[in-house]
Amino acid sequence: MTEEISLEGARRLAQQSVHDWVEVYFNEATEVVSFAFDSPLRDGARLDVFASGTVGVILQHEKRSCTQIYRTAVDMVLLERLFDNPRLHNLPDAYRENDRPFERVLENVIDVPVTDGVREEHTELIEHIEGIDDEIARLRTQRHALIQRAATARQDREETELQRREAEEQLLQSHFDELPFIDEKNGMRREWIAGNEVMVVRRRETTVNQAKVLEREFSRRGKALASLLVASEHAFVRSLDLREVQCLACSADDEGIIYTTRGGRSFWSTRVLPPALDSALRSRVGARSRPLALSLGSGGRFFVRFANGGLMWDGQSQKLDAAIDAGNVMSVAFGAQQESFLVLYEDGAAWGNIPKGLEEAINNEHTRDTSLLYVSMGPQGQYFARFGDGSFAAGGLNQDEERVLYGCGRDIRVVCFGAGGMIVRYNHDRQQT
Repeated sequence: MTEEISLEGARRLAQQSVHDWVEVYFNEATEVVSFAFDSPLRDGARLDVFASGTVGVILQHEKRSCTQIYRTAVDMVLLERLFDNPRLHNLPDAYRENDRPFERVLENVIDVPVTDGVREEHTELIEHIEGIDDEIARLRTQRHALIQRAATARQDREETELQRREAEEQLLQSHFDELPFIDEKNGMRREWIAGNEVMVVRRRETTVNQAKVLEREFSRRGKALASLLVASEHAFVRSLDLREVQCLACSADDEGIIYTTRGGRSFWSTRVLPPALDSALRSRVGARSRPLALSLGSGGRFFVRFANGGLMWDGQSQKLDAAIDAGNVMSVAFGAQQESFLVLYEDGAAWGNIPKGLEEAINNEHTRDTSLLYVSMGPQGQYFARFGDGSFAAGGLNQDEERVLYGCGRDIRVVCFGAGGMIVRYNHDRQQT
């Protein structure tokens, strides 16, 4: 026994159809619901479903006007087929003629007289759909006008700003050579432009001053180097130009190392560099995006701070993530265990599961009143910490590591621990910066 048509069933079949049918009309009094494509008059199909079992199809043709066909006694099975293929009405026994009156078309197809209610319902439905299309066209025109207006306004603003800047530059240039310096030492001069006093600061970066800045920066990173590495890595490190080396780090997973330059280039011999760090170092080339702090830990952990303020890390620890998000991070040290870390801020530090000796050194009465400037840890429990008063603390070292470290004097700047050994950067003259 076939299932009779219901309006809710029609809505369900429309949603399940292969076409994107949209409900465009519903009249509760006459129990009719209409479905169409997104734009019925353009895309060419609409279904009018009556609760009485009558189904009308309006098809739009490319070369002729629309065809209107109605059938009676349609069940849910046929209705589902009509939703999938509205042109099922195009059968040999279906008579339709577009130039005939609407009543004669319906009488030939349905074989029943067309009532005034059906005619009025159809007319009302057509007018409703045409009104929707008119509203869509109006909104599209309004949207296009708004976009054009915004583009014109933006172009006017850009042209005005460009003209203003050009006028200021021309005015400044015309007065630039006529006005003397007031303070030659600080590179400052006073100008009168259009009745307004303007202070212009000039930085006189002479070769002597640049050399002093570079020398001070070189001393801060460490002018000399000592290492305890395998032969191949030792030769590689000894060949470095320390003036150009910005960051040094030893891999905790193999015997390789990594270093970055002041110009933003990166080089490494480790074969287990984390993919994310590999990609970042290859893409960020240049002084403005060069790494200023770099550290590696076991299991693919890493941290890097770039000159433009960006941070990248993979500590594999929610506690470390929270610690990094909590302040202005300068550097991160990774310990032997997965949850062992120390985050160094501009004004303090946060740590978890660090060696007991390192924690005691940080909390020592002698050091807790001075700033903690640098910390590193190793995969075998090694640690090194440098404080603001010039002192440092170290522990967990074997005899060879102690010999190398304490042979570098007191002004130790950087200590890198790794699976292949250690690297120390220091100053012979113990100069503090």
